[in-house]
Amino acid sequence: MVTWVKLVQQVSCAPLADLDRFYAPANPQGKRQRQCLWHKYQKGLVSPKDDGPTGQASVISVVEQDYPGTAAWYRHLFWSVLERKALTWPEIQQVYLQLKGQWRYRLIDERHAREEFWRSREGIRELGAELIASPTLEAGTVILCLIAEARLRLNRSDYLSGREAFACWLEQSPFRQKFAYSQGELLHLFADVLGRDVLRRLGDYRM
Repeated sequence: MVTWVKLVQQVSCAPLADLDRFYAPANPQGKRQRQCLWHKYQKGLVSPKDDGPTGQASVISVVEQDYPGTAAWYRHLFWSVLERKALTWPEIQQVYLQLKGQWRYRLIDERHAREEFWRSREGIRELGAELIASPTLEAGTVILCLIAEARLRLNRSDYLSGREAFACWLEQSPFRQKFAYSQGELLHLFADVLGRDVLRRLGDYRM
């Protein structure tokens, strides 16, 4: 995960070569794996694994021991939602049930949570402004789920509004606050979510 690598670099003040030397994962035989893995992490060519053989700490866990908070970023629900090409209704529901605080209450009526077909209590039109203004990964997660909901309901208007809201959220997101990504870099990084039509509307014609 590209942003996890950037976070580790930021808190450690260490170049990739040092991270590769100190945190290269071991193979099952206990030997160090090939070098330059961290350069591949940074480029998004491979992802660090968060699980290993029994009794063997993952790279994520080892780094967390030295730099607390990095594992929470890597394991956040946002990333698992982002990686899914298309969420089903049960999957969206499970994401909402894992949320804490106001978002969970405002999105799902748990009295009807077991029904096969349902929709969120409030949609992107009602929640959009608040979500955009919330500089948290939780808000980004909610927007991604509302986009998925709109796709399942074949609601083109909400689908477009959700993707535009996601682009606006990126401007206030932790990616800007923690890592000083430019908006152009973020549009490129999340181009698959936004789609060509939204990128054109935003004036980003590179995609």
